[in-house]
Amino acid sequence: MGRQSKLDREKIKKKEAVPRSVSGSLSSMGRQSKLEREKRKKKEAVHRSGRLYLINGTLNRLNHSISAVLAYLDKRLAVSTIIDLEDINAFVKDIIKLRHLPEMQPDPSQLRQQLRYCMTLAQNHGKPLLFSRLSRISGIVSNHIRPAASHQDKRTLVHRLNLACSHHRSLAELLDGYPIDSDAPLGTLFNPRIIERTRDFHFGPRTMKNTILTDTRSRSDPRDFVCDEEAGFYRVPVTESVIFFAKDKDGKVGAELIVLRDVFGDSSPERDKLLEWYQHTIEHACAERRDVRVGYNAGPFHARVFGTAKSYTKNLDEETRTEHDLDAIAAITILWALAKALAPTDITEAIEKTLADSGMPRIATRDVPPGTGYRIILDGQTYLFPFFDRSPPEGYLTIDYSASLHTDPAYVPGACAISLNVGRKVDAPEHTSSPAVSAPSMRSRLRSGAEKGKGSSSPSLDPSVDNPALWPAAGGGNFVDMSLRVVVEQATGTLFIFDPSHKHGTTRLCGAHNYTASFTFSQRIMEAFEKAKLGAQIEAGKGAGDGNFDFANV
Repeated sequence: MGRQSKLDREKIKKKEAVPRSVSGSLSSMGRQSKLEREKRKKKEAVHRSGRLYLINGTLNRLNHSISAVLAYLDKRLAVSTIIDLEDINAFVKDIIKLRHLPEMQPDPSQLRQQLRYCMTLAQNHGKPLLFSRLSRISGIVSNHIRPAASHQDKRTLVHRLNLACSHHRSLAELLDGYPIDSDAPLGTLFNPRIIERTRDFHFGPRTMKNTILTDTRSRSDPRDFVCDEEAGFYRVPVTESVIFFAKDKDGKVGAELIVLRDVFGDSSPERDKLLEWYQHTIEHACAERRDVRVGYNAGPFHARVFGTAKSYTKNLDEETRTEHDLDAIAAITILWALAKALAPTDITEAIEKTLADSGMPRIATRDVPPGTGYRIILDGQTYLFPFFDRSPPEGYLTIDYSASLHTDPAYVPGACAISLNVGRKVDAPEHTSSPAVSAPSMRSRLRSGAEKGKGSSSPSLDPSVDNPALWPAAGGGNFVDMSLRVVVEQATGTLFIFDPSHKHGTTRLCGAHNYTASFTFSQRIMEAFEKAKLGAQIEAGKGAGDGNFDFANV
């Protein structure tokens, strides 16, 4: 094996030995490789410059196409009217050519996509008139997809839902015995019961902090404050419409709390369709938005900027966002229409005057610009009301909202916050638990953590001490006006108007689920708006606004 190993080693040495001729050829190969590398670098440099030229060329063509599209839109929509789908097809084909897109036979969805592109261009380049004309054309396409309701259909809808009540009354007229309908039973929508009730600002718990309102004593939690008749509360039953008023030292009367029942009338196909649409819209809002705020806000707490809220938590395409925003705007605006039709005129006139004097805009979103009108889609049919004034700018859509005792400073004096219950159901006690309040907001959690760092803490809640058998039979989640000593029992179709500057809240849910649409007038939003006016700038602010600082609207 030793000799064999020696031979093997010699063979290996012979293989490793390189002749001079071979060595010379290797060195020339090295020089050749270096030349090839230099050529390759030059080629790559040329390729990079060509690619950069290609990118610049693409951008130039893109900018040129945008300019060409805008010029075409200005010229085309200024000199002729587009009134039917055939005109729109020809119009969109021209847009496709100007954008250097492949030729296609547009279907309705593609028509809407191209029109949405044009509307975005008009909005981004500050052309509101062009945007309005394109919106009208987009509406024609939408009507082709979803048939538009006729004028008679719309009249039938608004009359059956009490949106067109023309017998407006002031509070003074109601006090003088002139209800909307004197033949209606007392305590109903068109002939509400009227009660004088003075506020007692010393009534109730000594502090608002950690005070949880409840309808019954079902647990031994020290935070609970029971709001029942024994404690001195007037409980408004689900069948009663009532207006509470008070007189000031000069004898002037003012509304303190207004409760109107069955505002959409008796059961009808229109009422049922609208309530179903409302609940669907609110479910979408709660699933896809942050803090379920719609409209304007004051921006995040660290950087106050007045503008439309960027409230979506999901990455939705523009068309989906716009559809949801149109639904949300309609939900809040219908509430405003009901208030104008049914509430004492003192309430809505005070709101209108404040908005007009301040210049505060009406409700809008990032994808739906300011303007008039709203639309709703019921059973596949589009009801368009293009000229109705939209609601005030700060709207909320909520499910299962519950809040402890608190106040909300408002820039509109008196009773101005308006809420509408569009759906309510109550679970059996054995099938649910009852949180005291809605989930705390980020601000509340941060504040709570800071307080714990200082050594203070809130009383802990032990769910084992809660006895569902003692829950109210009709469920909780009822509205409480503390100093007025009134509890409004919640029911579908209930609209109530209250003064948010006074202590108020809701009782524990106790198995109840409320779907509500509401709007209010947060003081901080007005402050941010005034600052924006001084700076001659109104911007879009990211994040949620103010609303209820203590608890999130969930």
